[in-house]
Amino acid sequence: MLRSTWRRIAVVGAPICAVMLVLAPADSRAQVTFTDDFEDLDRDNDGITDDGNETAVAEPGGINWYAINGLTSGTTPRQKPGLTTADDTAGIGTGNALFVEAIGSNGEFIGVLPETVELGEGLGSTVVTSFDFRVGALLPFSGELRFGLYQDTDNQFGTASTNTDGSPTIWGQTDGQFDRDNPGALGDLGMFTRVQIGVDTNLDGSQTRIADELNANNIAGGSGDSDLIRRANAGEFGVVNDFQNRPYRFEIEFLRAPPTDSGETIQTTLRMIDPDDNVSTLTGQQPASTDDTPTLDAIDYFVMLSTVDVDYVFDNFSIVSTPVEPLVGDYNGDGTVDAADYTVWRDGNSPDSTVAGFTAWADNFGATSGAAAGSVPEPGAAALVTLAAAAGWRRRRG
Repeated sequence: MLRSTWRRIAVVGAPICAVMLVLAPADSRAQVTFTDDFEDLDRDNDGITDDGNETAVAEPGGINWYAINGLTSGTTPRQKPGLTTADDTAGIGTGNALFVEAIGSNGEFIGVLPETVELGEGLGSTVVTSFDFRVGALLPFSGELRFGLYQDTDNQFGTASTNTDGSPTIWGQTDGQFDRDNPGALGDLGMFTRVQIGVDTNLDGSQTRIADELNANNIAGGSGDSDLIRRANAGEFGVVNDFQNRPYRFEIEFLRAPPTDSGETIQTTLRMIDPDDNVSTLTGQQPASTDDTPTLDAIDYFVMLSTVDVDYVFDNFSIVSTPVEPLVGDYNGDGTVDAADYTVWRDGNSPDSTVAGFTAWADNFGATSGAAAGSVPEPGAAALVTLAAAAGWRRRRG
């Protein structure tokens, strides 16, 4: 089994099979992959297991997982949410996992990446994030799972702070009170999703959303600080409502695509594969009419929470960045080298406004990228290989 670690994989010409079986295109640069399956039972990589036994871990390292909602009130304050690692072979079925004790609603936890993951500049570049999830107790009546990707926009990681009881904490390095605080997630740029969870038979998936956010109050929510990118229609996206607490697979894909009327070049896709192998997909790319927030293309941490008091299990996290080289001479980023790019060069708005820039345009006139306008890959075409593989694995395991 994989250790809690990360790998950098060089891609040379031919496709390569990464942790998620995502095939890298032939013109890709280095592919970056971070994974965590919690097999070492050390969720914060402090060299000691988090299963209550405090066993030394030989080689700590990798993604660090922290609770960031602060302390609960009462005679014995507790960090919210409660995070521990334990065996979940009988649940998700791949060994150890991260157990999340909600301790009420809106208990956020984060996974801090070993280094910033960036979306490549060329069309067709992707960053794919995935994980397994199952409810750890009774399903709630109605609520939402929210999860997404954020950057440490104000560079506050490593800044010392205190909890309400005066205990010392460090943002991005320990559990602490950081969800809407400074230092903390306040002011961080991100993109998050909402998925409905519960036994209410009226839940139809229509609250499923993709949004970007410049966190002004509560991370992955709050009010007045996010732009809606896409909302599902009734019946378009599934609901987490499996009474047997079997695992779901979630995936967020960022794809560099031709720009919209607002100039946004990131197409975001949310996918869910339910325990019966049904796949739900929601895709959006922000138009000018709803665009008030910068686009996220550099990721420092993952965030997850539940809006209701429900315990759950989280496992097999992976984030894979597959960059593609930009098309030479494509100065407006639409995937085709044509007269419009000459106009950009002529007006001095290209990366190289010298004769060399003109020569690059002229030499590549007529060239198109694999993700040019009108030929952007169907959302998730490559990543559906992963979902299909996961579905087959579950059937074999069953």
